[in-house]
Amino acid sequence: MLKWFSFLILKIIKWPLALLFLAILPAVAMQSWETIQDQMGNGKGWFWIFAIGSTVIGWIICTRFRVTRFLTTMEHEFIHVLLAWMTGLRVDSLKVQSDGNGLALIETPFNWLVALGPYFIPLALYLYAFISIGMGIEGHAAEAVFGLIFGYEMVANIRESHLQQTDFNVAGRLFTLCFLPTAMLLSYGGAFQFLSSGKLSKAWEHISSTLYSSTTLTWNWLSEVILS
Repeated sequence: MLKWFSFLILKIIKWPLALLFLAILPAVAMQSWETIQDQMGNGKGWFWIFAIGSTVIGWIICTRFRVTRFLTTMEHEFIHVLLAWMTGLRVDSLKVQSDGNGLALIETPFNWLVALGPYFIPLALYLYAFISIGMGIEGHAAEAVFGLIFGYEMVANIRESHLQQTDFNVAGRLFTLCFLPTAMLLSYGGAFQFLSSGKLSKAWEHISSTLYSSTTLTWNWLSEVILS
């Protein structure tokens, strides 16, 4: 029952959501950049120094070490599995090899959320951040650690995103192109707010407020264009 209900709902909202996210992408990108500027002006510069540095260094070393390839692939495949369970799909197996190759065998046909979830849900970021907060890391040390976590997650996503990715074919390449950039900006913006404040509620507040304000801004702009 859950499987077919989830499949129907996700099928109904698929293209309306894609068109909405494509339309509001410029507004979301603009607000994301403004958020970064505000945070850097409020003393969060160390976070971005470590985030950018760990992204660059991580990209260089990620493919050289089996453990980093294994961890990024494990996170990717586990999100597939988690979303499959949440939408009522059967998971037959999950295999991740030490060289970074992995595959989750999921009942077909599976939905676009299962296919694209790993690309915009930074699960490992939240997990590592909760562990760091639990250890009592604060101040500049927290900014450094959270920046490293943010950079690691970015490397994982960059590594998994390429034109030969079968997940994009499953969701549909056109849909992926319309939906994924905005989804990533929203989710990573929320993650950044969580890392900056240490409060999970800030992530949801950021995502909902950015989505609402970007939609309103885009609607007003389109209305002016049409009326003129």
